[in-house]
Parts: sequence; structure tokens; C-alpha cells
Amino acid sequence: MDGKKFRAIDGNVDYSETNLNHVRKVSENDKKTCTFDHSNTVESYYFNEDTEQTQCIMKENAEVNKSHRRTETIPSKTKENSKSNGTKDKIRRVCPALVLTGVVLLFIFTALAVFIWKHNDSNCPNCATENPPHIVLILSDDQGWNDIGWHNSDVLTPNLDRLARQGVILENSYVQPVCTPSRAAILTGKYPFRTGLQWLVVENHQPKFLPTNITILPELLKKSGYTTHIAGKWHLGHCNEDVIPTKRGFDSFLGILKGGGDYYSRSFGGNYDFWRNEDIYFPPDGSYSTDLFTDRAVEIIENNDGKTSPLFLQISYTTPHFPLQVPKTFKDMYPNVTDANRQTYLGMVSSLDYGIGKVVKALERNDYMDNTVFIFLADNGGDLDFGSSNLPLRGDKGDLWEGGTKSVGLVYSPKYLGQSGCIHHGMIHAVDWFSTILDIARYQQEKPDHLDSVSQWKHLKECSGSARSEFVYNIDDDIAKSAALRVDNYKIIVGDPRVYNFNASTFVSSPIDPNNTEVRLFNLQDDPSEMKNLASENPLKVKTMLRKLDEYRKNSVPAVNPDYLPKNITHPNGILRLDWC
Repeated sequence: MDGKKFRAIDGNVDYSETNLNHVRKVSENDKKTCTFDHSNTVESYYFNEDTEQTQCIMKENAEVNKSHRRTETIPSKTKENSKSNGTKDKIRRVCPALVLTGVVLLFIFTALAVFIWKHNDSNCPNCATENPPHIVLILSDDQGWNDIGWHNSDVLTPNLDRLARQGVILENSYVQPVCTPSRAAILTGKYPFRTGLQWLVVENHQPKFLPTNITILPELLKKSGYTTHIAGKWHLGHCNEDVIPTKRGFDSFLGILKGGGDYYSRSFGGNYDFWRNEDIYFPPDGSYSTDLFTDRAVEIIENNDGKTSPLFLQISYTTPHFPLQVPKTFKDMYPNVTDANRQTYLGMVSSLDYGIGKVVKALERNDYMDNTVFIFLADNGGDLDFGSSNLPLRGDKGDLWEGGTKSVGLVYSPKYLGQSGCIHHGMIHAVDWFSTILDIARYQQEKPDHLDSVSQWKHLKECSGSARSEFVYNIDDDIAKSAALRVDNYKIIVGDPRVYNFNASTFVSSPIDPNNTEVRLFNLQDDPSEMKNLASENPLKVKTMLRKLDEYRKNSVPAVNPDYLPKNITHPNGILRLDWC
């Protein structure tokens, strides 16, 4: 990653909080070599064609002198450097006269190192000398595989790129094909086919929700002394107060309960939907929802007493989910993108990055970052109808193809990660974040039964391997009549991979072809774009994987899909109500 080159940009972006001009260029006099540190936020990238090096405009001492800028050269990583990063220092031999002394010292220092390691490890049972880490979980909405800077240099995400460059990039991270199941999987540690949420999402006028008898992540974190907050999108039920965030373990909530909405009017499906805890909330006219979620996150960080209580902060941005709306400044960052949807969509991605940069600065400014684990994920693949790109993966949001289920992501923590600038290829599924976050929080109490989640914390810290070798993409035997499973490098899909049709005018979804019984088998290592169906060539592998799917089916529950209720009864006066189921 250190060697990633970005293409030249006509006008570099000034990411200062007070001035978002997109026309500032880098002069030759500004090109000075310097070193990354945690006191700066990347503002934009510039690729020097002469030196073939990437330079980034950094903000330095922004609170003191907002006009002072510096650039930073990022050299390409050599093969020798890559190898040296994975090696360990060897103990040199000493002369015979010093052998005894050396052995004694080695024993002492080894014992001391083991002691320190144990008492700094997130899994240790008694870390009385220091507080558990703060945990920040950020979700983007409908962000495609090809819609992030480290996959596509045309996408301007400098703040996320900096975290990736200094953290761990997740290259084999999976989620569910759509919003509601992914969020449920993360918060419950259970596959959606075990909670009844395997078929699509909670629709606007549907009495459907994450079952209240299932304990979710923030409820357990509170038992470990965490304060728990969420800003942004909920999408796990909104038909009564018992199913909303503040009744499910979160101390506070600011955002939307449904699946999306106008970024300025806060209306979706004809109903106003914006909340502060249990109360409807009307932010200032003209405010952009992405900014409201960012500002709320910063407010929480500023007001939380991190020395006495660790913080769990979930920021579930709606960006870049449709409708395609973004302040002109961000859209203008892409003057060479001719497709209007793509241009606006990419502007939304950059506005998301800008908001994350503000959150990172707030963490650094308030001395949180030295004891924080920062996790960033997309909730599903990109929506190709609204300007996204999942290339080179096949498929779309809502599909069982890789393009619908593989998530961009990173983990960043200066204190807890053993490596930085590392690409992690270990298999991780959305359900794993439940146990992983509990491990990070040093949770020592009883966990819920029948979890599908496994902790990946050890492997993330080592940037190597995985605690799992298989996972279920989904099983829906009731409505879509489809399923998919991965075991090692093999993936099997039964039924139509394109799960649903969506009617944008009625917001009604229906299965594409529930009568499709085709079986597809792919080797994802050899064929990551899923172009060659191996089912006819490898019937034994098909039989083995179908048998595994049947084992998972034994603990599935029927898909919950209640009928819609009339709008004029459930949502009078255009305001979403919480008392209709």
C-alpha cells in the first residue's frame, strides 16, 4: 500500500473545515518530504509524474494557523522493505564468557516481555492498570468495492486512505447483500437466517424488526462499563418504541429509523423521519444529513469522559445511499466524470471521507486515539443503479455475487495493532464483529447462546489468518428460494444470485425468480469475478457443499415478511409514528 500511486489531479482539495476550495494546486516549492504523524489530517493527494511519487497535502496545526500547509512524499515500498517488515530480530551469539550472563538476562527480559504483552493484550482477564479501549464503528451505506481510494485512485478519500495506510486493510471482509441483515448480523453475532431477517430489509410501512428477545452488542458493552451511542441509520425496526436504538442498549441516538431519506428534507416514502432519542427532531433548514451525523459524533466525543468510561460509538452514515444528493463543493471534485450519477455519487463518498476526517480529529484532539480501535465497513455492495462500481467483482447490491457481499473496510489502532500499512486477507464475516468487539472491550461475562460469531481480534492484530474457514452468505428457503456458502476458496450458489426486484416508485421488493434451482460453483482464488461455473466439473465438491448448507438449515427460522400497513393509518400528518405495531 505504501507504493500506491494516485493520478494527477487538476485541482487538489483543501479539506480545511472553514474553506472547501477544490481548485488549490500544489506548487513545486511545496513539495517537501516529511513523515506521517497522528496530528495531521490528509487533505488531498498529488501525483508527481516526474518523480513518480505520491504527495499529500496535510493540515498542520490547523487550530493555530489554518493557512499553513505542508506536503508529504510517500515512497514506494520495495520488496526488501516488505520482507523486512515480516521478520523478527534474531538473538546474536555472544562469546562463551558471557553465555551465563546472557542467558540470565534473556530469561529476565523474556519474562518481562511476556508479562507486558499479557497485560496489554485485549483478551487479558485483569487489565486493571488501564481502561479498555474506546471503540468507533463506522458504516457506510451502499459503498462499492471500487469506490474507495486504495482500490481506485480516481476516488478521493484521503482521510480513509491515511487510516488504511497506517492500519489494516480488510481485503476479505463480507457482509449481507442488503442493509437490514448486515446491521442485524453485526449487532447480534447471528446469521440473519437465524433471526428471521434473511429476506431483504425493514420496509417503510412494514411491522418488521430485529426480535427484542435477542441480546445485541451495546447491551453487553454496557455491562462492561461502556457508554454506547449511535448516530445515523438504524433500519432494524420502527413500528414501536421498544424496537428503536435507545431501547436496545444505546444511551443515545440521533438519526433515521428507516432505510434512507432525502438528505435535506429528511423525508422518505412520504414520511418525515429524523429523531433524537425517542423524539422527532427538526435540524436547521438546509443542513445535510451526513454533516449532522458527523457533528453528533464529534459532540459525543467532546462530552464523553473517556478517563472514567470507555466509549462505544457507532456512526451509521446513509452516505452514499440514494437519493444522490451532495453539496456542490464535493461534486465539483470530479470535473472529469461525465456520468451525472457517478459524479454525484463520488462526491458523496468524498463527503463521507471528510466527515470521518472530522471524527478522527476529534478523537485526536481529545486524546482518545491513543486508546481507540477504529473500524470502518460498508454495509453491502454498491448499488449500480445509482452510480456505484463494484469492479472487478461481479454483481450488485442485493446479489449473492461477490459484488453484493464483499465489503471495503479497515481497522486502525496505533496502540493495539502490531503492524501498519498491512493488507489482511483472512476471511471475516459481518457476524464476527460481535465477538471481535467484545474481545476488544475485554468482555468477561456470559455471551448469548448459539452465536455464529467468532473473534478475529487476534488475527487482526497479527494481520494474518482467520478464525474461520467458511461462512454462509445467506439462506432464504421461504421467499427468494436461494442460498450461498463459502468453504475455503470455493463458493456455491443455489437459485438465482440476483435476489430481488425493487420498485422505486412503490418501494416494494419481490423475488426475481424463486423457481430457479440452478447450482453454481466457483473457485474464488482462481476466479474472483465468478465467471466460470465449475458445478458440472466437480460434482463431488457440489455434493459436499450442499450437505453443509443442509446442516446450517437445521437451525434456520422462517423469514419474517409481514404485510404492509396503510400509510394513512400508520403515518398521519406525514410524521413517522412509533405506535403502530
